[in-house]
Parts: sequence; C-alpha cells; structure tokens
Amino acid sequence: MDTIKRINKGVRKVEEFLIAYSIILMAIVLFFNVIGRLVLHRSLIWAEEICTIFTIFCTFTGVSYCARMGRHISMSAIFDAVSQKTKKVMMCIVSFVTALVLFFVSYIALRYVIFLFGSGRVTASLHLPLWAMYIVIPVFLAIGGIQYLLILYMNLHSNTVMTSIDKIDETYIEDATDKVPEILEEDMIELEGEDDK
Repeated sequence: MDTIKRINKGVRKVEEFLIAYSIILMAIVLFFNVIGRLVLHRSLIWAEEICTIFTIFCTFTGVSYCARMGRHISMSAIFDAVSQKTKKVMMCIVSFVTALVLFFVSYIALRYVIFLFGSGRVTASLHLPLWAMYIVIPVFLAIGGIQYLLILYMNLHSNTVMTSIDKIDETYIEDATDKVPEILEEDMIELEGEDDK
C-alpha cells in the first residue's frame, strides 16, 4: 500500500503542476493577446489554440485530481442522512460505477486519439499534431477511474467511509466531534467531584 501511496503522491504532483501552469500560462497568453489587440491592433494568431490546449489539459487533469482529493460535485442529501454502514455501501457502488464510466469514456477517447494520430491532422496556426493535444483526455480519465477503484478498495478494507484515498467522510468526523462536548462535560463533572473530596 505504501508503493501505491508514493505513486499516488507523484501523480498528484504532476496533476497539480499541469493544472497550475495551464491556468497561469493561459492567463499570460490572454493578457498579451488583449494588450496586443488594444495597443498594437493585432492579435496573436495562435492565442486561441494555445488557450484551447491549456483548457483541455486543465479540465481533464482536474477530473483525476478531483477524484484523488474527493472534491467532485456530489448530491449528498441522501448520503448524509443514512447510517455509516449504508454510506459505505453507497460509496462502494458509486465508486465502482464511476470507475466503469471513466474507463469506458477513456477507451472511446483513446480510440479517437488513435484515429487522429493515423489521420495526421494538425492544428490550424501552430501545426501541432491534434493527437498530442488530446492525449491527456484518455490518460487522465483512466487515472480518474483508477482513483475510484482505489476509493472502492479503501472502503472495502477500512472501517470508515472513504471519499478519497486520503480523506474519510466528513460526517463521520462530525458524528465523532458531536460527542466531544458530552465527553468533556462528563470529565469536568468527574473532576469537580474529585475536588469536593
């Protein structure tokens, strides 16, 4: 399990790098494109293509990153209202189904990338191969699927409800912390009783 956690940490660093620098570089390119348009009355011809590439990188890397961090949008009204045992079952089902969907969509995206590779198509202004632009889609969808399989594994082999590899369900923590004031109050009563003696 330590090996998986080390690999997971390394992939997380790559994802964070890709997401952060995609956004930063996109902002820089768009800034200079606006300045060029307003001051020089000329746009950067390749700005739209570069920003499209960065958007694709950021979006599909984010799928995997959010799965790893347990940050995908979820409708949790029912999930929050049920017992811990039911939450665990629900989380296992959701993780398994989500992994299957991500693997299926990754397979379709991979077939499309292979088609683009075979066709030799390139982007309009930079003449970059289109397959290189879209390769992140099947890769990070598959990594997202792997993340959900790991979440399934963690839920099957732990006593708590895991919403990501590193994160247990917050309601489990809240349930435990709700009892802290009662425990502290009981301890205070015991201490006061000892002081009276």
